[in-house]
Amino acid sequence: MAAHRRTIPLFITVLVLHVFASSQPSRALEIGGGYNEQIANLDNGTLMRSGARWVRAYVNLSRNFVTYGQLSNPAPNPPPNPFIFPIDGVIEGNLIQDSDHVSTDADVLAIAALDKLIYTKSVLVRGEPLKVILSLKHDFTYPYPVTPHAPPDQQGRVPDPGTPSGAAELENMIKAVEDLLTTNSRGQYIDILVLGNEPMFEVQPNNSPTTAGYYATYLNLLADRVAALRASPPDNAPPWTFEIYVGALNQPSRPAPADNTIIGAVLDVAASNPNVAGVDLHEHMSSSPEELETDLQQDINYVLERIRADQNLICTEFSVIGVLSANQTDTLGKWGVLNGYGKNSESMPMWSWINLVIQEAAAGKPIGPGKFMSLFNSRPWYPKRWFSRMVETFALPQNRVVAVTYGLEQLSRYPSQSNNLDGSATPWILNPVYNATLFGSFGDGRLRTNPMVSPEFEQAARRHNK
Repeated sequence: MAAHRRTIPLFITVLVLHVFASSQPSRALEIGGGYNEQIANLDNGTLMRSGARWVRAYVNLSRNFVTYGQLSNPAPNPPPNPFIFPIDGVIEGNLIQDSDHVSTDADVLAIAALDKLIYTKSVLVRGEPLKVILSLKHDFTYPYPVTPHAPPDQQGRVPDPGTPSGAAELENMIKAVEDLLTTNSRGQYIDILVLGNEPMFEVQPNNSPTTAGYYATYLNLLADRVAALRASPPDNAPPWTFEIYVGALNQPSRPAPADNTIIGAVLDVAASNPNVAGVDLHEHMSSSPEELETDLQQDINYVLERIRADQNLICTEFSVIGVLSANQTDTLGKWGVLNGYGKNSESMPMWSWINLVIQEAAAGKPIGPGKFMSLFNSRPWYPKRWFSRMVETFALPQNRVVAVTYGLEQLSRYPSQSNNLDGSATPWILNPVYNATLFGSFGDGRLRTNPMVSPEFEQAARRHNK
Protein backbone atom coordinates (compact mmCIF):
# COMPACT_ATOMS: atom_id res chain seq x y z
CA MET A 1 0.00 0.00 0.00
CA ALA A 2 2.84 2.46 0.76
CA ALA A 3 3.77 2.84 -2.90
CA HIS A 4 0.33 4.22 -3.63
CA ARG A 5 0.13 6.76 -0.82
CA ARG A 6 0.60 10.47 -1.26
CA THR A 7 -0.40 13.44 0.80
CA ILE A 8 -3.51 15.26 -0.38
CA PRO A 9 -6.04 17.63 1.21
CA LEU A 10 -9.14 16.60 3.19
CA PHE A 11 -12.78 15.61 2.82
CA ILE A 12 -15.82 17.88 2.53
CA THR A 13 -19.43 17.66 3.53
CA VAL A 14 -21.07 20.73 4.86
CA LEU A 15 -22.00 19.75 8.32
CA VAL A 16 -23.10 21.41 11.51
CA LEU A 17 -20.51 19.95 13.82
CA HIS A 18 -17.88 20.64 16.45
CA VAL A 19 -15.26 18.14 17.54
CA PHE A 20 -13.81 17.88 20.97
CA ALA A 21 -11.74 15.23 22.68
CA SER A 22 -13.79 12.82 24.74
CA SER A 23 -11.74 13.73 27.83
CA GLN A 24 -12.41 17.46 27.48
CA PRO A 25 -15.46 19.59 28.30
CA SER A 26 -18.04 20.08 25.60
CA ARG A 27 -17.40 22.86 23.12
CA ALA A 28 -19.97 25.05 21.45
CA LEU A 29 -22.02 23.80 18.53
CA GLU A 30 -20.71 24.40 15.01
CA ILE A 31 -22.70 24.32 11.77
CA GLY A 32 -21.71 22.53 8.59
CA GLY A 33 -22.93 21.29 5.26
CA GLY A 34 -23.70 17.78 4.11
CA TYR A 35 -23.47 15.98 0.78
CA ASN A 36 -24.47 12.46 1.85
CA GLU A 37 -23.56 10.11 -1.03
CA GLN A 38 -23.26 13.00 -3.52
CA ILE A 39 -19.50 13.39 -3.04
CA ALA A 40 -19.02 14.06 -6.73
CA ASN A 41 -21.14 17.23 -6.36
CA LEU A 42 -18.86 18.82 -3.77
CA ASP A 43 -18.21 22.43 -4.69
CA ASN A 44 -15.50 24.37 -2.89
CA GLY A 45 -16.97 27.73 -3.87
CA THR A 46 -20.36 26.86 -2.40
CA LEU A 47 -18.76 25.62 0.77
CA MET A 48 -16.77 28.80 1.15
CA ARG A 49 -19.79 31.06 0.58
CA SER A 50 -21.92 29.07 3.02
CA GLY A 51 -19.70 29.83 6.01
CA ALA A 52 -19.81 26.17 7.06
CA ARG A 53 -17.16 24.90 9.47
CA TRP A 54 -17.73 21.24 8.63
CA VAL A 55 -18.37 19.16 5.55
CA ARG A 56 -19.77 15.65 5.61
CA ALA A 57 -20.27 12.84 3.12
CA TYR A 58 -20.48 9.07 3.22
CA VAL A 59 -19.15 6.16 1.18
CA ASN A 60 -20.88 2.83 0.82
CA LEU A 61 -18.34 0.14 1.66
CA SER A 62 -20.53 -2.78 0.65
CA ARG A 63 -21.34 -1.46 -2.80
CA ASN A 64 -18.02 0.13 -3.73
CA PHE A 65 -15.10 -1.50 -1.96
CA VAL A 66 -15.69 -5.24 -1.46
CA THR A 67 -16.46 -8.17 -3.76
CA TYR A 68 -18.90 -11.05 -3.37
CA GLY A 69 -18.77 -14.70 -4.29
CA GLN A 70 -21.30 -17.52 -4.34
CA LEU A 71 -21.42 -20.91 -2.74
CA SER A 72 -19.82 -23.62 -4.81
CA ASN A 73 -22.78 -25.84 -3.92
CA PRO A 74 -25.85 -23.55 -4.08
CA ALA A 75 -28.06 -25.80 -2.05
CA PRO A 76 -30.63 -23.95 0.06
CA ASN A 77 -29.15 -22.79 3.33
CA PRO A 78 -31.02 -22.51 6.60
CA PRO A 79 -33.09 -19.35 7.00
CA PRO A 80 -32.98 -16.44 6.66
CA ASN A 81 -31.52 -16.59 3.14
CA PRO A 82 -31.80 -19.39 0.59
CA PHE A 83 -28.39 -18.40 -0.81
CA ILE A 84 -25.42 -16.69 0.77
CA PHE A 85 -23.13 -14.30 -1.07
CA PRO A 86 -19.92 -14.25 0.98
CA ILE A 87 -17.71 -11.15 1.10
CA ASP A 88 -14.61 -12.56 -0.50
CA GLY A 89 -12.30 -9.64 -1.24
CA VAL A 90 -11.50 -5.94 -1.51
CA ILE A 91 -11.81 -3.93 -4.74
CA GLU A 92 -8.33 -2.47 -4.70
CA GLY A 93 -8.94 -0.56 -7.93
CA ASN A 94 -11.50 1.63 -6.16
CA LEU A 95 -9.03 2.41 -3.38
CA ILE A 96 -5.78 2.84 -5.29
CA GLN A 97 -4.88 4.15 -8.71
CA ASP A 98 -1.54 5.10 -10.17
CA SER A 99 -1.49 7.99 -12.62
CA ASP A 100 -0.29 7.22 -16.13
CA HIS A 101 0.74 9.27 -19.16
CA VAL A 102 -2.87 9.59 -20.37
CA SER A 103 -5.19 9.44 -17.38
CA THR A 104 -5.35 10.93 -13.90
CA ASP A 105 -6.88 9.62 -10.69
CA ALA A 106 -10.27 10.72 -12.03
CA ASP A 107 -10.43 7.58 -14.17
CA VAL A 108 -11.81 5.55 -11.26
CA LEU A 109 -15.06 7.06 -10.03
CA ALA A 110 -15.07 5.77 -6.45
CA ILE A 111 -11.55 6.92 -5.66
CA ALA A 112 -11.93 10.22 -7.53
CA ALA A 113 -15.11 11.12 -5.65
CA LEU A 114 -13.60 10.27 -2.28
CA ASP A 115 -10.49 12.30 -2.95
CA LYS A 116 -12.66 15.22 -4.06
CA LEU A 117 -13.90 15.27 -0.50
CA ILE A 118 -10.31 15.31 0.68
CA TYR A 119 -9.44 18.22 -1.59
CA THR A 120 -11.96 20.42 0.22
CA LYS A 121 -9.39 20.73 2.99
CA SER A 122 -7.98 23.52 0.83
CA VAL A 123 -11.09 25.63 1.53
CA LEU A 124 -10.41 28.22 4.21
CA VAL A 125 -13.24 29.61 6.34
CA ARG A 126 -12.07 32.61 8.37
CA GLY A 127 -8.51 31.52 7.75
CA GLU A 128 -9.01 27.92 8.92
CA PRO A 129 -9.45 24.80 6.77
CA LEU A 130 -12.80 23.04 6.70
CA LYS A 131 -13.24 20.16 9.09
CA VAL A 132 -14.25 16.85 7.57
CA ILE A 133 -16.66 14.15 8.64
CA LEU A 134 -16.53 10.89 6.72
CA SER A 135 -19.25 8.33 7.37
CA LEU A 136 -18.68 4.68 6.46
CA LYS A 137 -21.91 3.07 5.33
CA HIS A 138 -22.04 -0.67 5.99
CA ASP A 139 -24.96 -1.78 3.84
CA PHE A 140 -25.45 -5.39 4.86
CA THR A 141 -28.61 -5.56 2.73
CA TYR A 142 -26.36 -5.63 -0.34
CA PRO A 143 -26.42 -7.69 -2.58
CA TYR A 144 -29.59 -9.28 -1.27
CA PRO A 145 -32.91 -8.43 -2.92
CA VAL A 146 -34.92 -5.60 -1.42
CA THR A 147 -38.43 -5.80 -2.83
CA PRO A 148 -41.89 -5.13 -1.46
CA HIS A 149 -42.44 -8.88 -1.43
CA ALA A 150 -39.27 -9.97 0.35
CA PRO A 151 -39.56 -10.20 4.14
CA PRO A 152 -36.90 -8.33 6.14
CA ASP A 153 -35.11 -11.52 7.12
CA GLN A 154 -34.34 -12.15 3.44
CA GLN A 155 -33.05 -8.62 2.79
CA GLY A 156 -29.73 -8.76 4.55
CA ARG A 157 -27.07 -10.77 6.28
CA VAL A 158 -24.36 -9.90 8.81
CA PRO A 159 -21.66 -12.62 8.79
CA ASP A 160 -21.33 -14.57 12.04
CA PRO A 161 -18.02 -13.44 13.61
CA GLY A 162 -17.95 -16.62 15.67
CA THR A 163 -17.32 -18.82 12.63
CA PRO A 164 -14.11 -18.94 10.58
CA SER A 165 -15.93 -18.05 7.37
CA GLY A 166 -17.86 -15.18 8.98
CA ALA A 167 -14.74 -13.80 10.64
CA ALA A 168 -12.95 -13.90 7.28
CA GLU A 169 -15.77 -11.94 5.63
CA LEU A 170 -15.70 -9.24 8.31
CA GLU A 171 -11.93 -9.10 7.99
CA ASN A 172 -12.41 -8.13 4.35
CA MET A 173 -14.71 -5.29 5.41
CA ILE A 174 -12.19 -4.07 7.98
CA LYS A 175 -9.35 -4.40 5.47
CA ALA A 176 -11.29 -2.21 3.04
CA VAL A 177 -11.61 0.49 5.72
CA GLU A 178 -7.92 0.29 6.61
CA ASP A 179 -6.91 0.53 2.96
CA LEU A 180 -9.32 3.41 2.40
CA LEU A 181 -7.71 5.37 5.25
CA THR A 182 -4.08 4.59 4.45
CA THR A 183 -4.29 5.16 0.69
CA ASN A 184 -3.13 8.71 -0.03
CA SER A 185 -2.78 9.14 3.75
CA ARG A 186 -6.45 10.05 3.92
CA GLY A 187 -6.67 9.33 7.63
CA GLN A 188 -4.61 12.38 8.50
CA TYR A 189 -7.15 14.75 6.95
CA ILE A 190 -10.32 13.42 8.60
CA ASP A 191 -11.63 15.08 11.76
CA ILE A 192 -14.46 12.68 12.58
CA LEU A 193 -14.89 9.15 11.26
CA VAL A 194 -18.39 7.73 11.72
CA LEU A 195 -18.65 3.94 11.71
CA GLY A 196 -22.03 3.31 10.11
CA ASN A 197 -24.91 5.17 8.50
CA GLU A 198 -28.48 4.33 9.56
CA PRO A 199 -27.71 0.69 10.48
CA MET A 200 -31.23 0.26 11.84
CA PHE A 201 -32.31 0.08 8.19
CA GLU A 202 -29.25 -1.55 6.61
CA VAL A 203 -28.66 -4.33 9.11
CA GLN A 204 -31.41 -6.89 8.64
CA PRO A 205 -33.33 -8.47 10.21
CA ASN A 206 -33.26 -5.44 12.52
CA ASN A 207 -35.49 -7.11 15.14
CA SER A 208 -33.11 -10.03 15.68
CA PRO A 209 -30.97 -10.11 18.86
CA THR A 210 -28.60 -12.51 17.08
CA THR A 211 -28.06 -10.13 14.17
CA ALA A 212 -27.62 -7.22 16.59
CA GLY A 213 -24.97 -9.19 18.44
CA TYR A 214 -23.09 -9.94 15.23
CA TYR A 215 -23.18 -6.26 14.25
CA ALA A 216 -22.02 -5.11 17.70
CA THR A 217 -19.07 -7.50 17.53
CA TYR A 218 -18.17 -6.14 14.09
CA LEU A 219 -18.42 -2.52 15.29
CA ASN A 220 -16.16 -3.21 18.26
CA LEU A 221 -13.60 -4.97 16.08
CA LEU A 222 -13.68 -2.13 13.56
CA ALA A 223 -13.40 0.61 16.20
CA ASP A 224 -10.44 -1.12 17.83
CA ARG A 225 -8.61 -1.68 14.54
CA VAL A 226 -9.22 1.87 13.33
CA ALA A 227 -8.01 3.25 16.67
CA ALA A 228 -4.85 1.17 16.43
CA LEU A 229 -4.24 2.41 12.90
CA ARG A 230 -4.88 6.00 14.03
CA ALA A 231 -2.25 5.66 16.77
CA SER A 232 0.34 4.12 14.47
CA PRO A 233 -0.16 5.01 10.78
CA PRO A 234 2.06 3.46 8.11
CA ASP A 235 5.55 4.71 7.27
CA ASN A 236 6.17 6.02 10.79
CA ALA A 237 3.86 8.95 10.13
CA PRO A 238 2.66 11.02 13.12
CA PRO A 239 -0.53 9.72 14.78
CA TRP A 240 -3.78 10.77 13.17
CA THR A 241 -6.21 12.82 15.22
CA PHE A 242 -9.72 11.99 14.01
CA GLU A 243 -12.39 11.03 16.52
CA ILE A 244 -14.42 7.83 16.14
CA TYR A 245 -18.21 8.02 16.33
CA VAL A 246 -20.84 5.32 15.79
CA GLY A 247 -24.29 5.65 14.23
CA ALA A 248 -25.93 7.29 12.55
CA LEU A 249 -29.11 6.57 14.45
CA ASN A 250 -32.26 7.94 12.86
CA GLN A 251 -34.64 9.24 15.56
CA PRO A 252 -33.45 6.56 18.01
CA SER A 253 -36.34 6.86 20.46
CA ARG A 254 -38.71 5.93 17.61
CA PRO A 255 -39.27 3.03 16.85
CA ALA A 256 -39.26 1.57 20.31
CA PRO A 257 -36.07 -0.31 21.27
CA ALA A 258 -38.07 -3.54 21.50
CA ASP A 259 -38.82 -3.27 17.79
CA ASN A 260 -35.28 -2.50 16.62
CA THR A 261 -32.42 -4.35 18.27
CA ILE A 262 -29.75 -2.57 16.19
CA ILE A 263 -30.23 0.78 17.96
CA GLY A 264 -29.51 -0.77 21.34
CA ALA A 265 -26.51 -2.65 19.98
CA VAL A 266 -24.94 0.54 18.62
CA LEU A 267 -25.52 2.40 21.90
CA ASP A 268 -24.01 -0.51 23.86
CA VAL A 269 -20.88 -0.31 21.71
CA ALA A 270 -20.70 3.46 22.22
CA ALA A 271 -21.00 3.12 25.99
CA SER A 272 -18.53 0.27 26.40
CA ASN A 273 -15.81 0.89 23.82
CA PRO A 274 -13.20 3.42 25.05
CA ASN A 275 -12.22 4.25 21.46
CA VAL A 276 -15.68 5.67 20.65
CA ALA A 277 -15.98 9.41 21.28
CA GLY A 278 -19.69 9.76 20.60
CA VAL A 279 -22.82 9.02 18.57
CA ASP A 280 -24.08 10.43 15.28
CA LEU A 281 -27.81 11.20 14.96
CA HIS A 282 -30.16 11.73 12.02
CA GLU A 283 -33.24 13.75 12.90
CA HIS A 284 -35.76 13.85 10.02
CA MET A 285 -38.74 15.04 11.98
CA SER A 286 -42.43 14.35 11.42
CA SER A 287 -43.55 16.32 14.48
CA SER A 288 -46.42 18.74 14.79
CA PRO A 289 -45.37 22.41 15.04
CA GLU A 290 -46.01 22.36 18.79
CA GLU A 291 -43.99 19.20 19.47
CA LEU A 292 -40.89 19.76 17.34
CA GLU A 293 -38.48 20.68 20.14
CA THR A 294 -39.99 18.14 22.53
CA ASP A 295 -39.58 15.24 20.10
CA LEU A 296 -36.03 16.27 19.20
CA GLN A 297 -35.08 16.56 22.85
CA GLN A 298 -36.57 13.14 23.49
CA ASP A 299 -34.19 11.57 20.96
CA ILE A 300 -31.20 13.41 22.38
CA ASN A 301 -32.08 12.40 25.95
CA TYR A 302 -32.60 8.80 24.88
CA VAL A 303 -29.00 8.61 23.67
CA LEU A 304 -27.36 10.70 26.40
CA GLU A 305 -28.88 8.45 29.05
CA ARG A 306 -27.18 5.43 27.47
CA ILE A 307 -23.66 6.70 26.75
CA ARG A 308 -20.80 7.94 28.90
CA ALA A 309 -20.54 11.43 30.34
CA ASP A 310 -17.28 12.01 28.44
CA GLN A 311 -18.92 11.41 25.05
CA ASN A 312 -20.64 13.86 22.70
CA LEU A 313 -23.16 13.90 19.88
CA ILE A 314 -23.15 15.08 16.30
CA CYS A 315 -26.10 15.24 13.91
CA THR A 316 -25.11 14.83 10.27
CA GLU A 317 -28.65 14.99 8.86
CA PHE A 318 -31.74 16.83 10.08
CA SER A 319 -34.91 18.22 8.55
CA VAL A 320 -38.70 18.21 8.78
CA ILE A 321 -38.98 15.99 5.72
CA GLY A 322 -41.43 13.75 7.57
CA VAL A 323 -43.82 16.69 7.88
CA LEU A 324 -43.36 17.73 4.25
CA SER A 325 -43.79 14.20 2.96
CA ALA A 326 -46.92 13.52 5.00
CA ASN A 327 -48.59 16.71 3.73
CA GLN A 328 -47.52 16.74 0.08
CA THR A 329 -51.04 15.74 -1.00
CA ASP A 330 -52.52 18.79 0.74
CA THR A 331 -54.32 20.89 -1.88
CA LEU A 332 -53.53 24.51 -2.70
CA GLY A 333 -57.02 25.72 -1.87
CA LYS A 334 -57.74 29.41 -2.33
CA TRP A 335 -54.01 30.15 -2.24
CA GLY A 336 -53.68 28.68 -5.73
CA VAL A 337 -56.28 30.97 -7.27
CA LEU A 338 -54.98 34.06 -5.44
CA ASN A 339 -51.45 33.38 -6.67
CA GLY A 340 -52.24 32.99 -10.34
CA TYR A 341 -52.50 29.24 -10.86
CA GLY A 342 -56.03 29.32 -12.30
CA LYS A 343 -59.53 28.76 -11.02
CA ASN A 344 -59.11 24.98 -10.97
CA SER A 345 -55.96 25.07 -8.86
CA GLU A 346 -57.81 24.80 -5.54
CA SER A 347 -57.79 21.02 -5.88
CA MET A 348 -54.15 20.82 -7.04
CA PRO A 349 -52.03 18.77 -4.60
CA MET A 350 -48.88 20.36 -3.29
CA TRP A 351 -46.59 17.82 -4.97
CA SER A 352 -48.07 18.74 -8.35
CA TRP A 353 -47.49 22.43 -7.60
CA ILE A 354 -43.86 21.64 -6.71
CA ASN A 355 -43.51 20.09 -10.17
CA LEU A 356 -44.71 23.39 -11.65
CA VAL A 357 -42.10 25.21 -9.58
CA ILE A 358 -39.44 22.88 -10.97
CA GLN A 359 -40.51 23.54 -14.56
CA GLU A 360 -40.58 27.30 -14.00
CA ALA A 361 -37.00 27.16 -12.70
CA ALA A 362 -35.93 25.05 -15.68
CA ALA A 363 -37.47 27.64 -18.03
CA GLY A 364 -35.44 30.41 -16.43
CA LYS A 365 -38.42 31.94 -14.59
CA PRO A 366 -38.04 30.73 -11.00
CA ILE A 367 -40.67 31.45 -8.39
CA GLY A 368 -39.93 34.30 -6.00
CA PRO A 369 -38.94 33.39 -2.43
CA GLY A 370 -41.84 35.30 -0.85
CA LYS A 371 -44.45 33.60 -3.00
CA PHE A 372 -42.89 30.19 -2.41
CA MET A 373 -42.88 30.57 1.37
CA SER A 374 -46.35 32.08 1.51
CA LEU A 375 -47.88 28.70 0.69
CA PHE A 376 -46.06 26.88 3.50
CA ASN A 377 -46.62 29.66 6.00
CA SER A 378 -50.36 29.46 5.29
CA ARG A 379 -50.49 25.81 6.42
CA PRO A 380 -51.20 24.96 10.08
CA TRP A 381 -49.10 21.80 9.83
CA TYR A 382 -45.91 23.61 8.77
CA PRO A 383 -43.54 24.27 11.72
CA LYS A 384 -42.40 27.86 11.16
CA ARG A 385 -38.73 28.62 11.94
CA TRP A 386 -38.12 24.89 12.21
CA PHE A 387 -34.45 25.14 11.19
CA SER A 388 -33.61 27.70 13.87
CA ARG A 389 -35.68 25.86 16.45
CA MET A 390 -33.82 22.60 15.84
CA VAL A 391 -30.42 24.31 15.90
CA GLU A 392 -31.32 26.10 19.14
CA THR A 393 -32.18 22.73 20.69
CA PHE A 394 -28.96 21.14 19.47
CA ALA A 395 -27.00 24.09 20.87
CA LEU A 396 -28.19 23.68 24.47
CA PRO A 397 -24.98 22.97 26.46
CA GLN A 398 -26.49 20.02 28.31
CA ASN A 399 -27.18 18.28 24.98
CA ARG A 400 -23.45 17.96 24.15
CA VAL A 401 -24.00 18.31 20.41
CA VAL A 402 -20.73 19.57 18.95
CA ALA A 403 -21.60 19.68 15.28
CA VAL A 404 -24.53 19.46 12.91
CA THR A 405 -24.47 19.29 9.13
CA TYR A 406 -27.34 20.16 6.82
CA GLY A 407 -27.84 19.34 3.12
CA LEU A 408 -26.06 22.04 1.14
CA GLU A 409 -26.69 21.61 -2.58
CA GLN A 410 -29.45 20.40 -4.90
CA LEU A 411 -28.39 20.26 -8.53
CA SER A 412 -31.06 19.85 -11.19
CA ARG A 413 -31.15 16.72 -13.33
CA TYR A 414 -31.75 16.86 -17.05
CA PRO A 415 -34.35 16.80 -18.44
CA SER A 416 -36.10 18.80 -15.74
CA GLN A 417 -39.00 16.29 -15.62
CA SER A 418 -36.55 13.83 -14.06
CA ASN A 419 -36.88 15.88 -10.88
CA ASN A 420 -40.68 15.62 -10.71
CA LEU A 421 -42.53 14.19 -7.73
CA ASP A 422 -45.32 11.63 -8.04
CA GLY A 423 -47.15 12.14 -4.76
CA SER A 424 -45.60 9.12 -3.02
CA ALA A 425 -41.84 9.74 -3.25
CA THR A 426 -40.21 11.62 -0.38
CA PRO A 427 -39.75 15.25 -1.52
CA TRP A 428 -36.07 15.54 -0.58
CA ILE A 429 -35.66 18.30 -3.17
CA LEU A 430 -37.30 20.71 -0.70
CA ASN A 431 -34.37 20.47 1.72
CA PRO A 432 -31.04 21.82 0.40
CA VAL A 433 -29.80 25.35 1.10
CA TYR A 434 -28.56 26.02 -2.45
CA ASN A 435 -31.26 24.65 -4.72
CA ALA A 436 -31.10 24.83 -8.51
CA THR A 437 -33.94 22.34 -8.95
CA LEU A 438 -36.52 24.64 -7.36
CA PHE A 439 -35.02 28.09 -7.84
CA GLY A 440 -32.57 27.87 -10.73
CA SER A 441 -29.18 29.55 -10.86
CA PHE A 442 -27.66 32.95 -11.53
CA GLY A 443 -25.97 33.83 -14.79
CA ASP A 444 -22.54 33.12 -13.34
CA GLY A 445 -23.59 29.58 -12.35
CA ARG A 446 -24.15 30.13 -8.65
CA LEU A 447 -27.18 28.27 -7.32
CA ARG A 448 -30.07 30.29 -5.94
CA THR A 449 -30.89 29.79 -2.28
CA ASN A 450 -33.87 28.02 -0.76
CA PRO A 451 -35.99 30.46 1.31
CA MET A 452 -37.27 27.59 3.44
CA VAL A 453 -33.85 27.21 5.09
CA SER A 454 -31.27 29.62 3.64
CA PRO A 455 -31.84 32.69 5.84
CA GLU A 456 -31.81 30.60 9.01
CA PHE A 457 -28.82 28.52 7.89
CA GLU A 458 -26.81 31.68 7.24
CA GLN A 459 -27.86 33.16 10.57
CA ALA A 460 -26.88 29.97 12.41
CA ALA A 461 -23.50 29.85 10.65
CA ARG A 462 -22.77 33.47 11.63
CA ARG A 463 -23.78 32.83 15.23
CA HIS A 464 -22.14 29.48 15.88
CA ASN A 465 -19.14 29.42 13.51
CA LYS A 466 -17.24 32.32 15.06
